[in-house]
Amino acid sequence: MQRFGEQIEQKVGYQAAILEKKADALCLTLSQVDFAETQLQQIKQLASVDVIQLHDQPRRM
Repeated sequence: MQRFGEQIEQKVGYQAAILEKKADALCLTLSQVDFAETQLQQIKQLASVDVIQLHDQPRRM
């Protein structure tokens, strides 16, 4: 039973690491999109476009 628990713990840890990498990649992509959007706002007709708003927040975990 102990071995079973260790296997589950290892598998969950591995999946958590993968999920964290994917979340980091998503955050980076959103930052890039927000930057591009800010650049587009320099065009008069697109000045009101502000779909993505990112705020620097420390990790909550």
